[in-house]
Amino acid sequence: GNTHFLRTVSANFLLAFFKLEPPHTHTSHGGDSTKEFLVAHYIASDGERPLLGPINGSLKSYINSPLYYYLLAGFLKIKDDVFFLGVVNIFFWLISIFLLYLIAETLFGHLKALLSSLFFSIIPKVFKQTDFIFQPYQAQPFAYLALFLLILSYKKNNFKIALLSLVVLCFAGAIHNSAFAWLPLFLVPIFLMIRRKKHKIRLFLVACLALILPISALYSPVFVYYLKNPQLFRCLHLISVY
Repeated sequence: GNTHFLRTVSANFLLAFFKLEPPHTHTSHGGDSTKEFLVAHYIASDGERPLLGPINGSLKSYINSPLYYYLLAGFLKIKDDVFFLGVVNIFFWLISIFLLYLIAETLFGHLKALLSSLFFSIIPKVFKQTDFIFQPYQAQPFAYLALFLLILSYKKNNFKIALLSLVVLCFAGAIHNSAFAWLPLFLVPIFLMIRRKKHKIRLFLVACLALILPISALYSPVFVYYLKNPQLFRCLHLISVY
């Protein structure tokens, strides 16, 4: 069974790799992808330290954490090349498929997991993720990892794994804020888990800290920027969002 899964993943990687093009060749998202590469390039090569991340396309006034730029810059430290970043993007896509397989296997068994990961990988919209770097594509594997940890924690009744899933979800949300839409999905089973344990108030406070501390740390550069600038009301607006 695992052999079939590995063959599927290998075939998908080869297909994605041989159709790979640098981000600037894509007219629809090329502007964003090239801009993000350049920001990460200057972080990796010149030591620049941006405090602001990308602007959300839907919420124009919402500026995300710069974590995404630093994540890309970490890979550019290995090889400062836009094509290499495209290969890294393919690996992120493959990790997403693997994590989807683990989620489905944990919930439904091996066969359904294999079929779901296969169908997911060949959906044209999903396969197109291999074309260019984009914030949601890099956030996706971290969001799936958080979901897998949440399911695992609930099945094993392990509160520590549940807390880890919250931290990973915050990391995914700092890459692209769409991951925070999953937050209610995480909080409900975690609160149900707390109800089954002793020291409910203490565990509730620990869960709140597992959510607040990562968000505060990951968004601290944004707060620092607005505190250094006269637009303090923007900082207050960001605080009100959370």
